Formats: sequence, structure tokens, C-alpha cells
Amino acid sequence: MQVNGLPTDAGLLLYNPDTGNWKDMKLTFATNKRSPSFSIFVTGSDSVWVSDQESVHLLSKKDDSIKKSISLFEYTNGSIIQDITQIGNQLFIATEGVGTLVHNFNSKKTQALSELIPEAENLSSTPTWELFKDGEILWFGTNIGLFRLDTDTKAFTQIVADATLKNRIIFSIEKDQHGILWMATERGLMSYNPQNEAVHAYTENDG
Repeated sequence: MQVNGLPTDAGLLLYNPDTGNWKDMKLTFATNKRSPSFSIFVTGSDSVWVSDQESVHLLSKKDDSIKKSISLFEYTNGSIIQDITQIGNQLFIATEGVGTLVHNFNSKKTQALSELIPEAENLSSTPTWELFKDGEILWFGTNIGLFRLDTDTKAFTQIVADATLKNRIIFSIEKDQHGILWMATERGLMSYNPQNEAVHAYTENDG
């Protein structure tokens, strides 16, 4: 049996394609039964990470059991979790009000990204909507543009190749087969080529 998860503003819904049934999933630490669930990250094994407003949960893909839950209430301060992704032994958690949190599975410790990487201090209170994993590189879509973290070297930079990109609100990021990043922003679609730093903002004139 394969159960599919659907995050919504009223919580996590589970769908069983074998039976066609839907189930409203109660997540362990959700103090509000309508706690928003905005993100799912597939681990590549038999589990997925899902979020509610104040915690993240490791959910079995085979059934609806919760294998692990991590409460983040003391860190999020009521700020809704927007996205989650895992690189190595670290789980990155984007929020709308306290930047990005990092949970280390080895130490079982959660810290603000800026505690680990001081250069990320300007994101400590900036809404972060998207975490796009690209190998060992993590791209951040935020209210003040696009950021890049090399999780190997810990090099953290804001992409300022073009003034039109610097202060865009970036909601979503995808990469195509040519290595170009495509971004959904508050003013439409944009692309960024990390190889030559070319930026293009698309308009109606582009068809």
C-alpha cells in the first residue's frame, strides 16, 4: 500500500490510491487541529518529512504511521514552516518569520542558520519560502532575493548579478536540464544561469 500526502492550509491530508479514500492526518505536536502543513520532502527511502506550523514529522510512505517528530515551537515563535529539505545529516527548515532553521540528526540540536553561518544573519528574520536542493548546493528563495549555500564549504552568498533579482520575492525554484534556475516571483517568472550569471525577467513580450 502506498499512501500519498497532500499538505494544505488546514493540515495534512493522506490519500490511498488503492481504496480512493482520504484521511485527515493529525500530526503529533499540532496544538491547533487546523495547523497548516505546507511542505513535504521525500527522503528517497521509505519515508517522507512533512511539516505543520510548529514541527516536522517523519512519515512512513507505506502507511500513515509517524516514525519521528521534532517539535520546533521554541524556535519558530509562531512562524509557519514553509519548506523542508535534507542534505546529509542536516534538515533545513524554512520559515516565514525566523529565517531558516537547521536540525542536526547526529547532535539532535536545532539552530538558526545564522548561528552556524554568520553570513546568513540578514536572513534571520526574513521570510524564506523555498529551499531548493541541488546536490550539495542549497538555494534559498526569500523576500529579499536568491541566496546560495555550499553545504560542503559553508560558503553563503546572495546572488546580486542583476539588480532586478536582488530584492525579488522568490516563492519557488526549479532547475532545467541545462542547469538554469527558474523562479516564480511576486512580479512573474525569472531565470538565472549560475554559469554565466545571466538573469532574465519574463514579460508578456516573451510570449
